[in-house]
Amino acid sequence: MMRWYISPSKLHHIHQQHTPFCWKGCDEKADFIHNWWGCPKIKVFWLMIIKEIEIILDIKIPFLPEIILLECWEDSYIPSSKQKACSILLSLAKTAWASSWKKEKIPTLSSWHGRIWDYYILSKMEFIGSTEYNKKNFEKFIALWFPILSYLTSKKILPKNTLDVQYACF
Repeated sequence: MMRWYISPSKLHHIHQQHTPFCWKGCDEKADFIHNWWGCPKIKVFWLMIIKEIEIILDIKIPFLPEIILLECWEDSYIPSSKQKACSILLSLAKTAWASSWKKEKIPTLSSWHGRIWDYYILSKMEFIGSTEYNKKNFEKFIALWFPILSYLTSKKILPKNTLDVQYACF
């Protein structure tokens, strides 16, 4: 990540014409850690995402960078049955943040929701096309995605019949 996303302070070190200050407008020198965790605007984004994930998965996530950014959790933080879903949701939030790397605005929840839906469609296609398409694995797939899709449907992000249509397609 550090090679792909060059922070303002590192860019300023390479080319003096670039400002070393945060692209989000907080007027602080912005290194890599600042851009992913220290900026007040990113904290608002992560709090928003964590609140949503806690509601979706019915878990409590400590607001720590090693958990949110690196996904270094122990079984005591997140039950093992919900770690995969949490990992998917956090990874999609990180991609939403990375796509707005140089923009002043933070990503919206709706952009994150769109990424969740897109990822669900891809994982569903991958699952249907895999050789592991059997009843046991189908139940694992449903257990992973049902809380996420239920939440998106309850928030009227997806149409009400989405769950019926999606699971009828299997």
